[in-house]
Amino acid sequence: MTMRKFITAFIMAFFLIGSLYQPVIAGMHLPAGDNPDDPAGYPRFDPQWKEKQDAMFEKHGLKDGDVYDSTNCEKIKDLLPPPVYNWVKKGEWTIPIKAQKYDFGTGWAKMQKYSDLNRGKYDIGPNQNLIEKASGSYPKDMTGLMFPVDDIDFSYPQGAAIRLMHNSFTYTRGSGGLVRDLLQEWIGDEGPQRSIHGSLNILSYLDSNNHIPNPNEFKSATLLVFDEPHDIKGTAALTWRYLDGSADKGFTYIPVIRRVKRSNAASRSTSSMGTDFCRDDQNCYWGTVEVMDWKLIKELDYLVPTQVGNLDKIQNNTQLPDGSWDADKNVDPLVVGYQNPDWKGAPWALQNVAWTPKAGWLIEMFPKDDYYTYGRQELYIPKRQGTPTFKIVYNRAGEYWKTITAIYNCYTRGTSIGSSTDSYLAVDDQTHHGTVAVSSGKYKTYTFRGLSRVPWIEPGMFTPNYLTRMSR
Repeated sequence: MTMRKFITAFIMAFFLIGSLYQPVIAGMHLPAGDNPDDPAGYPRFDPQWKEKQDAMFEKHGLKDGDVYDSTNCEKIKDLLPPPVYNWVKKGEWTIPIKAQKYDFGTGWAKMQKYSDLNRGKYDIGPNQNLIEKASGSYPKDMTGLMFPVDDIDFSYPQGAAIRLMHNSFTYTRGSGGLVRDLLQEWIGDEGPQRSIHGSLNILSYLDSNNHIPNPNEFKSATLLVFDEPHDIKGTAALTWRYLDGSADKGFTYIPVIRRVKRSNAASRSTSSMGTDFCRDDQNCYWGTVEVMDWKLIKELDYLVPTQVGNLDKIQNNTQLPDGSWDADKNVDPLVVGYQNPDWKGAPWALQNVAWTPKAGWLIEMFPKDDYYTYGRQELYIPKRQGTPTFKIVYNRAGEYWKTITAIYNCYTRGTSIGSSTDSYLAVDDQTHHGTVAVSSGKYKTYTFRGLSRVPWIEPGMFTPNYLTRMSR
């Protein structure tokens, strides 16, 4: 491989990894001048969450503490995505059942309030884009659900799916400045193979409370810096994402050549650095609504995995002296199969997660771009949470390929309540290989920062010139 080809591949790989690690922070923000601590007459949690959960357990004959494996998994076959059921049937995974002890999800009061305020304000444009009815243009600030669920016409599968996906993306934004540490680990049949560690800074422009000038009409800016292993230390990737849905722009600083290079964001479905993830696998799907054909397949009940400790209690973020908030450090580390000496199943199988039955939607998407690597894909989305927890991927020949899983926590930040991704898992069932990505809580010897509303994150940090200065 020539040096020119090597550098090009290197830039693309880091650009893709940087996109994968954008954390999903599902805390609602409020219009300018509103009081974020004011529940506005709405209950803080769903008043019926416990009754709904009890009814779900009874409906499917499940009990808190049940464990399903290859000997008895037939009972829960219809509650699992088919690939997950097959893992259990082959003895590679077990499914422990556990009830959540609180209303797990984004703040109920804010979600209900701003769903009501948004009622009738938005529509779908000719390219499946989100538009304001009053202006006929794209919104520059998005708060709450754009389409209240009780207003969606579910007799129209395409339109319903498009609206649900726009809702999903309004969940998945952090407000203001965020900082996340991250790690990605390759896992083969014999155990761990290699890993990458770094940190990610994000500035979200969507929150009108930020009062940040936005002449470029950015939706967000992200800066990823790697510190491990040594041969990539100092590598930095910058990404600009736009409000109008136009293509991202990316820049990468590579220490070996001491220059900033433009990154090509065209390939969103290409494997990043040889892992089992691609760029669009973050949050199960992190592309745009406009580039896919959509169809709501059905409403369904299914089992959702969560780290055990996060089902018992909400994580409590702590406010730091500079005014930012840090994620709860009093959490158990994520554990995968190879770390358990008694485990005989898949080395990437999640060990300290439990599964809770929830109502959801199954949505199918298919890429419009003929050069997109994936073919048909299926998203499993819990109704209360609003963001995908599974993506089932098929290749262009229609053959099953791999499964992406997203694991979430629920947190309080002062009086506000949100939901955030702890980790992701990609399993390629054609090659029998897994990749785990962790960006919150703990993993092995790492404890990850999860800073939000960071006052020292400023627009000037997200420029090509800053990349050069920072990496010297």
